[in-house]
Amino acid sequence: MPIEKQILLLAAGKGRRMDSKKNKMLHCLNGMEMILHVIKNCSKVTDNIFLVYSDHIKNQVEQFCQIKVKETILQKYPLGTAHAALLGLPYVRDDSNLCIIYGDHPLISFDVISDMFCHHLATESAITILGFEIEDLNMKYGRIILDKEQNVKKILEFQFLRMEDKKNSLCNSGIFIFSSQILKKYLPNCFDIDTSTQKEFFLTDIIEICYKAGEKISYLPSKINELAFGINTQHELKDASDIYQKYF
Repeated sequence: MPIEKQILLLAAGKGRRMDSKKNKMLHCLNGMEMILHVIKNCSKVTDNIFLVYSDHIKNQVEQFCQIKVKETILQKYPLGTAHAALLGLPYVRDDSNLCIIYGDHPLISFDVISDMFCHHLATESAITILGFEIEDLNMKYGRIILDKEQNVKKILEFQFLRMEDKKNSLCNSGIFIFSSQILKKYLPNCFDIDTSTQKEFFLTDIIEICYKAGEKISYLPSKINELAFGINTQHELKDASDIYQKYF
Protein backbone atom coordinates (compact mmCIF):
# COMPACT_ATOMS: atom_id res chain seq x y z
CA MET A 1 0.00 0.00 0.00
CA PRO A 2 1.51 3.40 -1.01
CA ILE A 3 2.65 5.68 1.79
CA GLU A 4 0.41 8.73 1.97
CA LYS A 5 1.87 12.14 1.18
CA GLN A 6 0.96 15.05 3.43
CA ILE A 7 2.11 18.66 3.37
CA LEU A 8 2.30 21.05 6.32
CA LEU A 9 2.55 24.64 5.14
CA LEU A 10 3.95 27.07 7.70
CA ALA A 11 2.76 30.63 7.13
CA ALA A 12 2.83 32.21 10.57
CA GLY A 13 5.93 34.39 10.23
CA LYS A 14 5.62 38.19 10.33
CA GLY A 15 8.32 38.89 7.76
CA ARG A 16 9.79 41.99 9.39
CA ARG A 17 12.67 42.15 6.91
CA MET A 18 10.20 42.81 4.11
CA ASP A 19 9.82 46.32 5.63
CA SER A 20 6.15 46.56 4.74
CA LYS A 21 2.81 46.87 6.53
CA LYS A 22 1.61 43.98 4.38
CA ASN A 23 2.49 40.47 5.57
CA LYS A 24 5.39 39.01 3.64
CA MET A 25 3.45 36.09 2.17
CA LEU A 26 0.76 38.41 0.80
CA HIS A 27 3.21 40.19 -1.47
CA CYS A 28 2.67 39.28 -5.10
CA LEU A 29 4.94 37.45 -7.50
CA ASN A 30 3.84 37.62 -11.12
CA GLY A 31 0.43 38.95 -10.06
CA MET A 32 -0.33 36.34 -7.41
CA GLU A 33 0.37 36.24 -3.67
CA MET A 34 3.45 34.23 -2.69
CA ILE A 35 1.47 31.90 -0.46
CA LEU A 36 -0.93 31.11 -3.31
CA HIS A 37 1.99 30.03 -5.49
CA VAL A 38 3.05 27.61 -2.75
CA ILE A 39 -0.47 26.24 -2.23
CA LYS A 40 -0.93 25.82 -5.98
CA ASN A 41 2.30 23.85 -6.34
CA CYS A 42 1.63 21.73 -3.26
CA SER A 43 -1.87 20.86 -4.44
CA LYS A 44 -0.38 19.19 -7.52
CA VAL A 45 1.35 16.71 -5.20
CA THR A 46 -1.48 15.97 -2.75
CA ASP A 47 -4.77 17.38 -1.53
CA ASN A 48 -3.75 16.50 2.03
CA ILE A 49 -2.44 19.97 2.92
CA PHE A 50 -2.54 21.66 6.34
CA LEU A 51 -1.75 25.31 6.95
CA VAL A 52 -0.44 26.95 10.13
CA TYR A 53 -0.98 30.71 10.08
CA SER A 54 -0.89 33.76 12.35
CA ASP A 55 -3.50 36.41 13.16
CA HIS A 56 -1.73 38.77 10.76
CA ILE A 57 -3.14 36.94 7.74
CA LYS A 58 -6.25 35.39 9.27
CA ASN A 59 -8.77 37.06 6.95
CA GLN A 60 -6.75 36.39 3.82
CA VAL A 61 -6.06 32.76 4.75
CA GLU A 62 -9.76 32.04 5.10
CA GLN A 63 -10.32 33.59 1.68
CA PHE A 64 -7.37 31.93 -0.07
CA CYS A 65 -7.60 28.45 1.37
CA GLN A 66 -11.24 27.44 1.29
CA ILE A 67 -10.66 24.95 -1.52
CA LYS A 68 -7.00 23.90 -1.64
CA VAL A 69 -6.20 23.41 2.06
CA LYS A 70 -7.71 20.61 4.14
CA GLU A 71 -7.26 22.24 7.56
CA THR A 72 -6.08 25.64 8.82
CA ILE A 73 -4.46 25.99 12.24
CA LEU A 74 -3.94 29.30 14.05
CA GLN A 75 -0.62 29.89 15.82
CA LYS A 76 -1.68 32.46 18.42
CA TYR A 77 1.80 33.16 19.77
CA PRO A 78 5.04 33.52 17.75
CA LEU A 79 6.95 30.68 19.40
CA GLY A 80 8.90 29.55 16.37
CA THR A 81 8.87 26.93 13.66
CA ALA A 82 9.05 23.93 16.00
CA HIS A 83 5.95 25.18 17.80
CA ALA A 84 4.17 25.75 14.48
CA ALA A 85 4.99 22.18 13.42
CA LEU A 86 3.76 20.90 16.79
CA LEU A 87 0.38 22.53 16.16
CA GLY A 88 0.09 20.57 12.93
CA LEU A 89 1.07 17.25 14.49
CA PRO A 90 -2.49 16.10 15.39
CA TYR A 91 -3.32 16.11 11.67
CA VAL A 92 -0.32 13.98 10.66
CA ARG A 93 -1.08 10.34 9.97
CA ASP A 94 1.13 7.66 11.51
CA ASP A 95 1.78 6.05 8.12
CA SER A 96 2.59 9.12 6.04
CA ASN A 97 5.57 11.03 4.75
CA LEU A 98 5.17 14.71 5.56
CA CYS A 99 6.62 17.64 3.65
CA ILE A 100 7.08 20.82 5.69
CA ILE A 101 7.33 23.91 3.52
CA TYR A 102 7.09 27.66 4.11
CA GLY A 103 4.72 30.18 2.59
CA ASP A 104 7.60 32.37 1.40
CA HIS A 105 8.93 29.78 -1.10
CA PRO A 106 6.86 30.54 -4.22
CA LEU A 107 9.54 29.21 -6.59
CA ILE A 108 9.43 25.65 -5.24
CA SER A 109 7.73 23.75 -8.02
CA PHE A 110 5.63 20.61 -8.10
CA ASP A 111 8.64 18.79 -9.60
CA VAL A 112 10.93 19.71 -6.70
CA ILE A 113 8.45 18.55 -4.08
CA SER A 114 7.84 15.30 -5.99
CA ASP A 115 11.59 14.70 -6.33
CA MET A 116 11.97 15.13 -2.57
CA PHE A 117 9.31 12.53 -1.83
CA CYS A 118 10.95 10.11 -4.30
CA HIS A 119 14.41 10.67 -2.82
CA HIS A 120 13.06 10.18 0.69
CA LEU A 121 11.58 6.80 -0.23
CA ALA A 122 14.54 5.65 -2.33
CA THR A 123 17.08 6.40 0.41
CA GLU A 124 14.83 5.13 3.21
CA SER A 125 15.62 8.29 5.14
CA ALA A 126 14.04 9.45 8.37
CA ILE A 127 14.41 13.06 7.21
CA THR A 128 15.21 14.55 3.81
CA ILE A 129 16.36 18.17 3.46
CA LEU A 130 16.34 20.24 0.28
CA GLY A 131 19.75 21.89 0.10
CA PHE A 132 21.21 24.48 -2.24
CA GLU A 133 24.59 26.09 -2.89
CA ILE A 134 25.40 29.80 -2.70
CA GLU A 135 28.27 31.76 -4.20
CA ASP A 136 27.95 34.77 -1.88
CA LEU A 137 28.83 33.33 1.53
CA ASN A 138 27.39 36.38 3.28
CA MET A 139 23.85 35.51 2.26
CA LYS A 140 21.71 35.04 5.35
CA TYR A 141 20.77 31.39 5.02
CA GLY A 142 21.24 28.62 7.54
CA ARG A 143 23.85 26.01 6.72
CA ILE A 144 23.67 22.23 6.48
CA ILE A 145 26.58 20.87 8.53
CA LEU A 146 28.07 17.50 7.53
CA ASP A 147 30.25 15.19 9.60
CA LYS A 148 33.56 13.67 8.43
CA GLU A 149 31.68 10.91 6.59
CA GLN A 150 29.53 13.52 4.80
CA ASN A 151 26.44 12.59 6.77
CA VAL A 152 24.06 15.40 7.73
CA LYS A 153 24.93 16.32 11.31
CA LYS A 154 22.89 19.44 12.01
CA ILE A 155 21.53 22.68 10.64
CA LEU A 156 22.75 25.99 11.99
CA GLU A 157 20.53 29.04 11.66
CA PHE A 158 22.38 32.02 10.19
CA GLN A 159 22.38 34.00 13.42
CA PHE A 160 24.27 31.19 15.17
CA LEU A 161 26.97 30.69 12.51
CA ARG A 162 30.61 31.04 13.49
CA MET A 163 33.11 32.48 11.02
CA GLU A 164 34.25 29.01 9.92
CA ASP A 165 30.63 27.91 9.42
CA LYS A 166 30.02 30.78 6.99
CA LYS A 167 32.65 29.30 4.66
CA ASN A 168 30.25 26.42 4.06
CA SER A 169 28.22 27.07 0.90
CA LEU A 170 25.65 24.30 1.47
CA CYS A 171 22.46 25.97 2.66
CA ASN A 172 19.21 24.83 4.16
CA SER A 173 16.17 25.72 2.07
CA GLY A 174 13.89 25.11 5.05
CA ILE A 175 11.98 22.41 3.18
CA PHE A 176 11.91 18.94 4.72
CA ILE A 177 10.34 15.53 4.26
CA PHE A 178 9.77 13.65 7.50
CA SER A 179 8.69 10.10 8.07
CA SER A 180 5.71 10.92 10.27
CA GLN A 181 6.67 8.63 13.13
CA ILE A 182 10.11 10.26 13.29
CA LEU A 183 8.58 13.72 13.55
CA LYS A 184 6.16 12.62 16.25
CA LYS A 185 8.91 10.90 18.22
CA TYR A 186 11.56 13.63 18.16
CA LEU A 187 9.78 16.96 17.70
CA PRO A 188 8.93 17.27 21.44
CA ASN A 189 12.68 17.14 22.16
CA CYS A 190 13.11 20.51 20.45
CA PHE A 191 11.37 22.07 23.44
CA ASP A 192 14.00 20.74 25.85
CA ILE A 193 16.61 23.05 24.32
CA ASP A 194 17.43 26.22 26.28
CA THR A 195 15.66 29.13 24.58
CA SER A 196 16.56 31.82 27.11
CA THR A 197 18.24 33.91 24.39
CA GLN A 198 15.99 32.87 21.50
CA LYS A 199 12.38 33.25 22.71
CA GLU A 200 11.37 30.72 20.07
CA PHE A 201 11.82 27.06 19.21
CA PHE A 202 13.50 26.05 15.95
CA LEU A 203 12.39 23.09 13.85
CA THR A 204 15.95 22.80 12.56
CA ASP A 205 17.07 21.59 16.00
CA ILE A 206 15.40 18.26 15.24
CA ILE A 207 18.19 17.46 12.76
CA GLU A 208 20.94 17.26 15.38
CA ILE A 209 18.56 15.46 17.76
CA CYS A 210 17.90 12.76 15.16
CA TYR A 211 21.58 12.56 14.15
CA LYS A 212 22.58 11.85 17.74
CA ALA A 213 19.83 9.22 17.93
CA GLY A 214 21.30 7.43 14.91
CA GLU A 215 18.48 8.21 12.48
CA LYS A 216 19.24 8.48 8.77
CA ILE A 217 19.17 12.05 7.47
CA SER A 218 19.81 12.85 3.82
CA TYR A 219 19.81 15.97 1.72
CA LEU A 220 18.80 16.46 -1.87
CA PRO A 221 20.77 19.15 -3.72
CA SER A 222 18.52 21.51 -5.63
CA LYS A 223 18.94 21.08 -9.37
CA ILE A 224 18.42 24.82 -9.80
CA ASN A 225 19.76 26.72 -6.79
CA GLU A 226 17.79 29.87 -7.60
CA LEU A 227 14.47 28.08 -7.06
CA ALA A 228 15.26 26.98 -3.49
CA PHE A 229 15.51 30.48 -2.01
CA GLY A 230 12.97 31.78 0.46
CA ILE A 231 11.94 35.42 0.05
CA ASN A 232 12.57 37.72 3.01
CA THR A 233 13.19 41.19 1.58
CA GLN A 234 11.95 43.50 -1.15
CA HIS A 235 15.23 42.97 -2.98
CA GLU A 236 14.78 39.19 -2.89
CA LEU A 237 11.22 39.60 -4.15
CA LYS A 238 12.53 41.58 -7.12
CA ASP A 239 15.12 38.87 -7.80
CA ALA A 240 12.41 36.21 -7.51
CA SER A 241 10.35 38.03 -10.14
CA ASP A 242 13.27 37.85 -12.56
CA ILE A 243 13.85 34.17 -11.74
CA TYR A 244 10.15 33.41 -12.22
CA GLN A 245 10.22 34.92 -15.70
CA LYS A 246 13.29 32.83 -16.49
CA TYR A 247 11.96 29.41 -15.46
CA PHE A 248 8.15 29.55 -15.48
